[in-house]
Amino acid sequence: MKQRLQVVVLATAVLLPLLAFSSAMVVLFDRQQKETVENMLNHAAAALEDALERELVSNIAGLESLATSIHLDDNDIVNFAVVARRLLESRANWLSLRLLRAGDGTPLLTLPADGGNADATTTPPPAGMVLDALTARLPMVSEVRHDSRGEPFVSIVVPVLRDGTAVYALSAALRSRALSAALGGPKMPAGWFGAALDADRVILARTRRQEEFVGKPVTESLRQRIDRGDKSFFFARNKEGEEVYTAFATSPLTGWTVVVGAPGETVAGPMRRSLMAVTGGGLLALAATVWLGALLVGNASRRHAMERRLLALEGERMAERRLADVAANLPGVIFRRVRDPDGKVRYPYLSAGLNNLAGGMPEAPPGADELEMLIHPEDRDGWREIFRPADGGRQAPAPEKTPLEPRHLEARIGPGAGPVRWVRVMARPVLTGDNETAWDGVALDVTDLKEAQHRLATSLAESQELLQEVHHRVKNNLQVVWSLIQLEAMQIEDQEARDRMEIIGQRIGVMGRIHEQVYASKEFSRIDFGRQLSALCDALARTFGNPPGVNLEVAGDALFCHLDTAIPLGLIANELVANAFKHAFPEGAGTIRVSLRARGDEAVLEVSDDGVGMSGANTDRGLGLRLIKGLLRQIGATMQTGPGTADAGGGKGGTRVTISIPGPWYAR
Repeated sequence: MKQRLQVVVLATAVLLPLLAFSSAMVVLFDRQQKETVENMLNHAAAALEDALERELVSNIAGLESLATSIHLDDNDIVNFAVVARRLLESRANWLSLRLLRAGDGTPLLTLPADGGNADATTTPPPAGMVLDALTARLPMVSEVRHDSRGEPFVSIVVPVLRDGTAVYALSAALRSRALSAALGGPKMPAGWFGAALDADRVILARTRRQEEFVGKPVTESLRQRIDRGDKSFFFARNKEGEEVYTAFATSPLTGWTVVVGAPGETVAGPMRRSLMAVTGGGLLALAATVWLGALLVGNASRRHAMERRLLALEGERMAERRLADVAANLPGVIFRRVRDPDGKVRYPYLSAGLNNLAGGMPEAPPGADELEMLIHPEDRDGWREIFRPADGGRQAPAPEKTPLEPRHLEARIGPGAGPVRWVRVMARPVLTGDNETAWDGVALDVTDLKEAQHRLATSLAESQELLQEVHHRVKNNLQVVWSLIQLEAMQIEDQEARDRMEIIGQRIGVMGRIHEQVYASKEFSRIDFGRQLSALCDALARTFGNPPGVNLEVAGDALFCHLDTAIPLGLIANELVANAFKHAFPEGAGTIRVSLRARGDEAVLEVSDDGVGMSGANTDRGLGLRLIKGLLRQIGATMQTGPGTADAGGGKGGTRVTISIPGPWYAR
């Protein structure tokens, strides 16, 4: 009786923890399963959102490339239509292409995709959307719409900018099926589906049954969940009436929402199977416990010890499996390299990632470095260098010394033919108890990074070359305009009219010299205005014949400013210095001083003379002064006028004009 009671007590003591453990495992497994599905859904939603944005960016880029057409600069709509037609024919998913007036969005040119009447298939983009795009000077995308045949589409509007001002707008009607095709790019598990919703929660693209559901609103339960935005993973019902686990992501580019759904069986099925397994296991454990109760009384201590050893061994195996999984999924290889005293190289540990990196270990002569055979022949010297012994042949540091720093190498892999792949190798010497040299290292596949660096470098070089050509052509065009003005001035007999033409030529020459400096210096973000100011003053002195009695002094710091500041400021300086040459010295003698100084983030331009001074009658008259005031407002500068430098030149009063220009300004 006592023994039976002991067995029952022992069975209860064993069974209750087992059931509690099983229940806890079910709860943990259920939570882990939900977290896994949630992470997969969120990743899938992010992937679909990225694919959708790439599709939109590709179509926006096509319109932006068309917006740079030189025919729009000349308002040549006929030739522009030829270029636009070629682009439309290359875009199979465009229903139509329109050129809109910047003022009110009125279509100036409408090109249908099939050569028919575009007004019968798609409607122009909403006027409010066009005005928003022109005002913000940014591309805009409309909500989902339908053409006369019922096909859903979205309108893309891109402003055409010239000198920072919107002069036209381009609009393309993009078929919704192109967005559905973009959603179908990223791979998802079987049974999963994705959809894209516009700001009104109307389906504009779907990975399945697009014809049936695109253009229709989502279910009310899904709308409420998205509008609240309180949780991005929830259980909802889709348009087919299925119960699905759902996650969504909102695009910052368009404000659209990408929704991904997984069948409810994805989570509920494993949960039911786990519960059945735990229940069956519990019943079997109960039977086994009653049957083995008598044996457990005598062998309890040995069994506990064995369980502890098994748990420890399982923990070690689990840690090894996790490390092996990490190493196998790593885009590269983890290794330990050992060089024996006889010079032979061996690899006690080499991760499975080598198969993904190079397709396996190459055949090598006995004792040769097997990984070195993977390295491109031209990069093998670098491979040998990072494993070169230091400190007189001793590579591994002594225990009492500071460990050596790791060495790095970027090298190609392969024999030299076929696609080139790049790896980045990092290796560090390690301490060993034997008389051998050991290194622990990792070789990561960085081919994508190297290709991205190459594409960026190529794109930057092309952009710089294009900007240089633009400034060169602008300079040449201004030179042609200046020459035409000079030729025209030579035909004018009226001296006052001829002078006005020459003044216009001077102003154009100022802008041309600034673009010439930008073209020559190849620095497009800023310009050395101190150098430009000196050249401007020298040109004006030559224009006025270098009067022998007039002394021109130009001084200033080497200061840099943006191009949109340099041109207005150059025209202001031209007007001030030219005015001093023409009006300051009726007797033909005096000094003109021009300076440019830095003052904090600002710059101060000062033009002074010791001439007759500016009379009150002339302070608010003249085209030159009105031009100066308009240019000052354009760059946010202020102007002060005061007495000049009469004491230096002996004049009657002189004039000093001080202009403060806000930054940023940069010193060399």
